Amino acid sequence: MQEKITKKIKKLFAVSKHQQTIEEIFSCPACKSMLHFWFIKKTEFGCFRMYRCLKCKSAFVMPRLPANQIADLYRDLENLSDDIMADKYREKYPEVLEEEHKYPIFTINGRRIATHIRALTSNKNALDVGAGLGFYSQSLVAAGFHVQALEPDAKARDIFRRMNGFDAFDGYLDAKFVKSHKATYDIVLLTQLLEHMRDPDQVAEFINYLLTPGGITVIALPQFRSWLSILSGRHDRFIIPPHHLNFFTPSGLKLLMERHGFKLVCSENVTWFNPERVICRFKFRFLGLLVVALLTAFFNTADIFNKGNFLEAYFQKIE
Repeated sequence: MQEKITKKIKKLFAVSKHQQTIEEIFSCPACKSMLHFWFIKKTEFGCFRMYRCLKCKSAFVMPRLPANQIADLYRDLENLSDDIMADKYREKYPEVLEEEHKYPIFTINGRRIATHIRALTSNKNALDVGAGLGFYSQSLVAAGFHVQALEPDAKARDIFRRMNGFDAFDGYLDAKFVKSHKATYDIVLLTQLLEHMRDPDQVAEFINYLLTPGGITVIALPQFRSWLSILSGRHDRFIIPPHHLNFFTPSGLKLLMERHGFKLVCSENVTWFNPERVICRFKFRFLGLLVVALLTAFFNTADIFNKGNFLEAYFQKIE
């Protein structure tokens, strides 16, 4: 099953690792300037053409697959998860809670996001898109928001329900959902989602449609051209197509949202990691502790200069 799906993905993207298709012209999904060929990214799923924008400095996988093929691809990957992983999510649930208890990364991040939102609006109706296991929804509920969530993965929804006490909608951010929820929400939250989406323009349009006048959307994603991204170059750990297709800089994300009727009201850089995972890679614990101290200093400094690993941007719908 896994080999069959891998072959299918390779066939869909079908490009030689040595092929530089510089004759193809693509516009930047962020700012609509011309994209320039960067390099061929080789992964276990095949080779992918990477392009960069000289204006907003963002990068993208090009060409895009048709929407129906993207849907089939993710359906195949979900089926693969069902066949191979079985009930691994359920088995892992106590481990997820235990790790979050020791290193409450998502909880702290969720509380910070909720605090920022409360400072920007007094309205309460929120939608958590691609809610995953439900940590961010949990933080929003604890802060007094009325939360609904959207999550296509059945196993994640099961954990979400146990964590939050209510069900997330089964589905994607698509035209059907958006049409039935026009101007329903005061806040729309997208965490670690936009980098996966085939059509960022459509996502921004959908968010605008879902929000009430003056509503707030929060978009959190890996920051392309962070200090770590610059140091890593083509080996940036977030460049993992076909799972990630979009690699936004702050400028690129701002230009995308401005074209769809939003204004940036504030943004923040955050970098997090589990120190124990770093320490366990070293034979001697003191070496791991030293590396953790150095990484913490590096990432804290990067965040101060807006060059941290993750970008959290808050946009307001222009009334």
